[in-house]
Amino acid sequence: MEDLLVSVIIPIYNAEKYIESMVDCLRKQTYSNVEYVFINDGSTDSSLKMLEQFTSHLKNSRIYSFSNNGAATARNHGLDLVKGDVICFLDCDDEVCENYIEKLVEPFTKDSRIDISICGYEKEFINGKKRVFQIAHKGRIINKKKAINYIFGKHHTNMIVPWAKAIKKELLTIRFPIVRCEDEAFFYQLFLKCKRISLIPDALYKYIERENSDSKNDNFAKTIDICNIYYERYKTLKEANICKHKAFYVFAYTYFGFFHKLNKSEKEELYKIYNARIKGVSKNILSPRFIKFVLLRIRYKLDLKELKQHN
Repeated sequence: MEDLLVSVIIPIYNAEKYIESMVDCLRKQTYSNVEYVFINDGSTDSSLKMLEQFTSHLKNSRIYSFSNNGAATARNHGLDLVKGDVICFLDCDDEVCENYIEKLVEPFTKDSRIDISICGYEKEFINGKKRVFQIAHKGRIINKKKAINYIFGKHHTNMIVPWAKAIKKELLTIRFPIVRCEDEAFFYQLFLKCKRISLIPDALYKYIERENSDSKNDNFAKTIDICNIYYERYKTLKEANICKHKAFYVFAYTYFGFFHKLNKSEKEELYKIYNARIKGVSKNILSPRFIKFVLLRIRYKLDLKELKQHN
């Protein structure tokens, strides 16, 4: 089973609080044919020193340092440096079960046609509460159409986060785009390249919500990036004829929802970019969510009317 070399890419940025526990999780892994590639993303605390200290007894680990450019760039650096047959990602402030890598790699050893394996995860909220997100109640194999369909359902997070997955290296000819919410822009493109995806019911990854989590830091630039990502995703899936109506709905729903919450100048800027795009794709509103879409569009029209009255 351990013929496959697994590369685990771990971006590090000012993570001195978490490095010891994270490395401890890696030391306990039951799968041994692993290389750990730590990407120090310009940390300004003692992260690098602690990495050097705690990984000194971690077999086959390497540390690389780059200037700070964010997690997406750090993962891309890692992809350029790894040697493995299968790639995993890990966030340095999270935790994994002892058999995390073993379970993710197992489908590849049983079926050489597997492109990606995905496991469930447990989320620990800031208030201490926990919730398990299963990707399937029992192991199953799905195709790319089903995987992309999962993106638009209750398994959205399972599908678009980089962790809790193992990916065949030969698929990773694309890189994470340097935008906010880069995972949303990356994984639907990756799934389009897949034929067989293995779903593992076990919650092997523990995602720990932090106060300074970037996912909680919303701003207008992030709004622009998300709208761009969802519109490009809609165009790509429309061309592939996979989930195009769902992709359009999510784009329109997100745009209308953001628009309603923005201030006057932000509304004007967003309107200039996206109003023509909404008009251009409005013929694709066939969806079980049609009524909700219409209501959102009505609210959008009212927002525009109010905006024009103030000008």
